[in-house]
Amino acid sequence: MLFVNGVVISELIWVLRSVYKAEVKVVGDAVRSVILADGINVEDEEIVLEAVRSMEDANVDYPDAFVAACARARSEAVATFDADFKRLGVELIG
Repeated sequence: MLFVNGVVISELIWVLRSVYKAEVKVVGDAVRSVILADGINVEDEEIVLEAVRSMEDANVDYPDAFVAACARARSEAVATFDADFKRLGVELIG
């Protein structure tokens, strides 16, 4: 079993988007394939999957989508001035 944490997923997405110039939908599909593959155990898998969906749907960076998904899972607000969070359906402070 290979254990993968959220930082690794973030780096994978960054490489696919920045280096390979992959479209967000292609990246989302690829990342879901990795996350759901046999022998892969992703830390906070449901939150990561939600973040990938949000990244695609709201067209925001994965780290923002991940922070929003974590906040929603914990029923917490996000303190930010980043306008992208308005598209992520999370309570904002700031």
